[in-house]
Amino acid sequence: NISPLLSLWRSTQGFGAELRPLVDLKRLLRDPAANDDTHLIHVIRMALRDNLAALKNHADFAQAPVEDQQLLADISLGNRTPESAAFVLGQLQQAKADHRRLFELTYHAARFGDADVPARTTAFVLSQKSRWADGQTHALLRSLQRGFAERGQPLPADARTWAVEVASRQVQAKEEGTIRGGIDLARDLRLTETSDHLAKLAKPDAPRAGLRQPALDTLVQLDAARAVPLLSRIVERGDEPLAARQKGADTLGGSNSALSRAELVRLIRVVPEAVAVSIARGLSGSRDGADSLLGTITDGKASPRLLQDAVVDGKVDLAEYSASTSDHA
Repeated sequence: NISPLLSLWRSTQGFGAELRPLVDLKRLLRDPAANDDTHLIHVIRMALRDNLAALKNHADFAQAPVEDQQLLADISLGNRTPESAAFVLGQLQQAKADHRRLFELTYHAARFGDADVPARTTAFVLSQKSRWADGQTHALLRSLQRGFAERGQPLPADARTWAVEVASRQVQAKEEGTIRGGIDLARDLRLTETSDHLAKLAKPDAPRAGLRQPALDTLVQLDAARAVPLLSRIVERGDEPLAARQKGADTLGGSNSALSRAELVRLIRVVPEAVAVSIARGLSGSRDGADSLLGTITDGKASPRLLQDAVVDGKVDLAEYSASTSDHA
């Protein structure tokens, strides 16, 4: 019978004075022996959320016990308001690295705060950066990035500078896991400043073969022109594994730039058929690429058998259809 629960929820909406008993009840339900009533927990969370949403001033909670404040900060994540953002920023500043929902609170304050709250959130994260482990650093930077991106704003310059420093240091580290983390951070935050380091990791003779492909994939996203010569070398070299050469051709095709298409046209003349098929598939994915492929075959510089590949044939037909409909439009 959930009627008493709904009555509790309705009776507490909009009455800030009722928060205390709700907080006490929610804390009680954290007891493992009493927390199996998930519906009751959910109703209490809704009641707390709606009471908090009705309040325009959260300052009264500043003197509450720390455990209560953490609970209310957790609940405040359900209210996308400037008031809740200011409140969770206060929680971040008070609890520092010890808050159990550090990353969610950081995102919430950066995304929904007004006035100077997003800037203060960034300043807080930067002021504590010596305390963060690598995993926390990545998550915090991603939280800030997501919050500002959803506001339609770039990551603040000082936070981006820190991100570049972290990623650059990590991609030059000795431990493979650390390097991989730096590559991921550079990709996720689009840190073009790391391109030089990524290019070194992506070279065909780079000492860490397992990191070459992720470094190369990230470099393609950040600086496609820089990646083309590296990809071209991989595709052309006969001592590279077939799978690596085919993957390189696929990546070049995905770049779909004039430079990458020119390289693919050059390469399709000199590579074995298994690699040439991958090149043909990459070229046929766009109108310009399909035109280049058909022109190369017509000139006798590539085998007509490439058009018998089902993927190539389908893509060429689609490219020609798209071209015809575009011309008629």
